[in-house]
Amino acid sequence: MIQETPSVRARALSGMVTNEKETVIANVTLEILEGPDTGQRITYRGLVTAKSMPYVTKDLKAVGWKGRSFGTLAADVESTHATTTIEIQHRQTKDGNRTFPIVRSMGEGNAKKPDGPATANDITNADMLLESLGLNEQEPMAADDD
Repeated sequence: MIQETPSVRARALSGMVTNEKETVIANVTLEILEGPDTGQRITYRGLVTAKSMPYVTKDLKAVGWKGRSFGTLAADVESTHATTTIEIQHRQTKDGNRTFPIVRSMGEGNAKKPDGPATANDITNADMLLESLGLNEQEPMAADDD
């Protein structure tokens, strides 16, 4: 059973890129700022795949990620602590004994333990996918002082 919760405001606290079963996951820890869950923390988990990339990049940009590299996710999020709107779903466990919240989207995923931090190779592969789809933001060119 899935129960939708109205959108609520949340503040991004931290970001991290992990690897689970050879899939890069963008994680953002948020603090809920309004509603019945005010003060609780929840983690957004965006699987970095070709199919999900447009949605994940939109979500991450809503919390301050600049879109240049997944390697900058933690620094970008932690430097802004952006406030955004999140949609929460409450899902029921398979045995039906309890429900748990997940972040469905950020701006206008069942938590699993990461296999470990993403390696430099994982981040390079995710960045190559980002670039191949034309979704990475380019750094502005410095003006010449001629």
